[in-house]
Order: sequence, then C-alpha cells, then structure tokens
Amino acid sequence: MEFDLLFRWFVGQSWRRAWEHVVPLFGFPPDIRKMIYTTNAVESLNRSLRKIIKTRGSFPNDEAAMKLLYLARLMTSGSSSRISEAGRSPRTSPSTDT
Repeated sequence: MEFDLLFRWFVGQSWRRAWEHVVPLFGFPPDIRKMIYTTNAVESLNRSLRKIIKTRGSFPNDEAAMKLLYLARLMTSGSSSRISEAGRSPRTSPSTDT
C-alpha cells in the first residue's frame, strides 16, 4: 500500500473514532480554524523547546540558553515550517544603484 493511501486511511480512522470532537471544529469560519491550527503549531514548538531546556537543567548564563534554543529551533525547522513562514518578513531585492 502506498504511504499516501495508508496515511489517509489512518487519518480517516482517527477522525471516525473522535468524530464528536472533529465536527465542532468545522463549525468555525475558515479564518478561525486557521488560527486554531497555528496555535497548535506554536504550542508544539513551545513544548519541544521546554523539553530541551528541562532536560539540560541549568545554564552558565542566558547566552548559553539562547544558543541551545537556537540550535534546537534549527533542528525542528522542518516540523514547524508554518510558524517560520508566517513570521518571516518579505525579502527585498538588493539595490541596483550604479
């Protein structure tokens, strides 16, 4: 079975088991649903960063903690691309003054 089909089957099964919790979500307008999805992504990133800090214990200074969080964010960048895309400022093209 192809991965895509298998994934869809598992998602369908999960939705059927929790249907009474899934249906109310679709009662919200699309803009509100998008905020709910984004909030879940932010909470997921926050949870992973808290876990990293908690397992490390103490830090010699604030800079050491910030470096660890930065490296952790780089490692999790693929799983939270929605957050990074939403927070990214538009790139400007270099000036062509001659």
